[in-house]
Amino acid sequence: MPSISRKDTVVEVNGRNETHRIWTAVDACGNTNSQIQRIIVRDTIPPSFVVPADIMVDCGEINDLGVTGEPTMIMDNCDDDPEVTREDIFTTGSCESGGAVERVWRVTDQAGNGNEQTQVIREEGDTAPECISPDETVN
Repeated sequence: MPSISRKDTVVEVNGRNETHRIWTAVDACGNTNSQIQRIIVRDTIPPSFVVPADIMVDCGEINDLGVTGEPTMIMDNCDDDPEVTREDIFTTGSCESGGAVERVWRVTDQAGNGNEQTQVIREEGDTAPECISPDETVN
């Protein structure tokens, strides 16, 4: 009765992993034949993640990820550790007057597939509001 066996070797080719599977068949007389099968996984699916909720912070806390949060539930079908980056885009005001930042979170896997989501962070100003009343003339 012939027997068939296989041996897998994972190799990196052009920045992605390929599995080279060697199939070997041996017949009852001891004759062997081997063939190599190349298995290439093409990753076209971007990672997924949950963006932190929009938040109001005190002036100076905008860069404190312990306050503003970081993405959670980061998952990818091929990459166990996708890269997480962020970019802050100041949209209004300043810290002193109360402002807003759109924080764009990007998660990218080894294949270059990316997903981005935006978190809005509003800063409360340090300056107390100023009341202005109209001039009144009383006779």
